Amino acid sequence: MPTHLSQIRARNVLAAKANLGPVQGRGGGGNLVKGIPEKIINHGLLAAAADAVANHDESRVWIAISAHLADPEIDLVDPKINNLHDLLSHLVSPEVDSRRLRLITAETMEWLNFARRLI
Repeated sequence: MPTHLSQIRARNVLAAKANLGPVQGRGGGGNLVKGIPEKIINHGLLAAAADAVANHDESRVWIAISAHLADPEIDLVDPKINNLHDLLSHLVSPEVDSRRLRLITAETMEWLNFARRLI
């Protein structure tokens, strides 16, 4: 089992790459993933995730992010979350205070850093 966070992130990105399948648009998954950090930086995690509701390919990336956050070694969201609506509902729930939302945002950005290079 990987013990370093970088190993866990890379493992989860590679699993996501296998699960994402073909991604539409120019540049495929790499370009799709590259746009998400900018949205998070400019508008915040909740707005970026909400924006993905209308974009099927981008919502698939968010499901992969959710799977990473639910990894037992990361443990930032409920492992039962398997769609974007459930992720958004969890992020706005009372159990996610501002401290936890900052942790989730930081870990999401770290995962996306790996995803930009590997997907």
